[in-house]
Amino acid sequence: GRFIALELKASAKDYPTALQQLKLDRINAAGGYARAVNPDNVEVIIKSLRRISEHGKNQLDPTKHNCECNRPLE
Repeated sequence: GRFIALELKASAKDYPTALQQLKLDRINAAGGYARAVNPDNVEVIIKSLRRISEHGKNQLDPTKHNCECNRPLE
């Protein structure tokens, strides 16, 4: 499995607090998927989550998973 954390924001003008950003960064560094979501980027986040659901963590390692979706997450 893969840990997923989403920090929901009401608008694109709202940013994570310093503590929220630190937690998002730590989750990403540990191999999880953590993003701040707002109305402007929600579709990109949904696409990334679908890719994670379809291919799991192996999509990030081309030696374990090699298809057209093997590209950096948004």
